[in-house]
Amino acid sequence: MGHAANCGCRLERKPSSPRRPGADRSRARAEEKHKEPELSAQRDAVLPHSSGVPTETSGGGQTTPDRGLAGGGARFPRDPVARPPIASPAFPISRKPLVLASHCCLGSARGLFFGQPDFSYKRSNCKPIPANLQLCHGIEYQNMRLPNLLGHETMKEVLEQAGAWIPLVMKQCHPDTKKFLCSLFAPVCLDDLDETIQPCHSLCVQVKDRCAPVMSAFGFPWPDMLECDRFPQDNDLCIPLASSDHLLPATEEAPKVCEACKNKNEDDNDIMETLCKNDFALKIKVKEITYINRDTKIILETKSKTIYKLNGVSERDLKKSVLWLKDSLQCTCEEMNDINAPYLVMGQKLGGELVITSVKRWQKGQREFKRISRSIRKLQC
Repeated sequence: MGHAANCGCRLERKPSSPRRPGADRSRARAEEKHKEPELSAQRDAVLPHSSGVPTETSGGGQTTPDRGLAGGGARFPRDPVARPPIASPAFPISRKPLVLASHCCLGSARGLFFGQPDFSYKRSNCKPIPANLQLCHGIEYQNMRLPNLLGHETMKEVLEQAGAWIPLVMKQCHPDTKKFLCSLFAPVCLDDLDETIQPCHSLCVQVKDRCAPVMSAFGFPWPDMLECDRFPQDNDLCIPLASSDHLLPATEEAPKVCEACKNKNEDDNDIMETLCKNDFALKIKVKEITYINRDTKIILETKSKTIYKLNGVSERDLKKSVLWLKDSLQCTCEEMNDINAPYLVMGQKLGGELVITSVKRWQKGQREFKRISRSIRKLQC
């Protein structure tokens, strides 16, 4: 008799009958035949899926458990057992079939008759979303999967690449931009689900339609890695578009405008006063914008630069052609939303860096800027 440990159930192996002469042997056979239905019923009560225990029949008609897969061609049927749906407040997950052993008794039977299991459960590589992954700060789930859907295998790679997308979220081109990007950079990871959950095709399409023009204004095309044909249709297991009544939460605060980018409606005297408080004033065109930690790094077109004022800033400093907009990932700067436009920037030299304190888009041909340009050239602070 074999016992299934800690299960409250029992697996029984029927003892073979001893050899008896004459009538005793015949009577034993009759008793065995008479008890067969009862034994069968007991076996079914212990193992509801009786077909799950492979058997072979010996020459004498006695039924004995098979000793292994190699010894008799036995099969272990894997009847899919539908598991309960996985609850997630942010992303509804559809019901998926999963191969499971039926409770602990069947698991003990597998150990008893087959030795080690012939399949194993692969544990998901779930990692907590770090606090410094600002792109996904405040997302509705806590654990992410590595490698992610963009092929980043380490958290360092994720942090390096994700920061560049924060400004797109801050532009608020679509309410689900953050959800879409985080489903790729930090895909939701559930302990009991090995399959990676991708964004739905419709989510990608909606975000692309609204945000691709914004990226284009900064000289960035919609990247191939975000092409929507890669992602499953909405009737599959995927992260859907938010319902229309949740697109603009009533409690969501308006984005903060960066101090340097505020439209202050300054007159000429105010502008001159601001200029005198700063160390440099330049008319620039932007070559490239990158994002490092919380700051925006602006690389200038060296041939499209006009110097109006330098105070404590050397020509050598300007040869680096790099300006900084500090803490810009925590605010928006609508004033600088076109990489092809010229800008009037003023700022200070802080810790060896040229930090912008005021930025205005230069309106070509506008009288105001022509007047400002003449005033700056004559200015004596």
